[in-house]
Amino acid sequence: MRGSVSLNFYHPLTASPSAIPNLFSVQTLGSVKAATTLNKSLPAERSSPLRVLIQVNTSGEDSKSGLPPLGPSTEFEEAELAVLAKHIVSECPKLRLEGLMTIGALELSMTASDTEKNADFERLKETRDLLSTHLETILGENRGRWGSEDAGNLRLSMGMSSDFEAALKSGGDIVRVGTGIFGQRAKKT
Repeated sequence: MRGSVSLNFYHPLTASPSAIPNLFSVQTLGSVKAATTLNKSLPAERSSPLRVLIQVNTSGEDSKSGLPPLGPSTEFEEAELAVLAKHIVSECPKLRLEGLMTIGALELSMTASDTEKNADFERLKETRDLLSTHLETILGENRGRWGSEDAGNLRLSMGMSSDFEAALKSGGDIVRVGTGIFGQRAKKT
């Protein structure tokens, strides 16, 4: 990953990824339209697919972006997350579905004890497991088009500077610690 750049887009995709030649991943994908736009904007000579993670709103908070998580009674043919994952794997050859990302409710991470698990992180793990099984069932022949290249499973990006320890304890593969490294962002006026 040396010399690579991962971006989190907190607003609708506005920049062309081809303007950033070392772009490694996008962790906040949330629509078929955005996936199609990313796929079309990548140069043909790019040597490897752009890794993407689908953003999941595990807390259900209106202030958070992301698609609803999957559950045991999910109708996969209608679930936005499953539809987007299938689209990425089958229709976007310049993208690789690397995993799922959430920004859970901070209160859950701050109040959880060593014996108590963060419900948002657990919901993301359940969603990953259900989605993996679904993709295997419908797209088994495209198995090499999703999951991490080294382990083969969908990665989980969860936790930020304030709750990364809880995320790691919950099985997170990727944590986002920008504030811990760069400090607080300036408030918008």
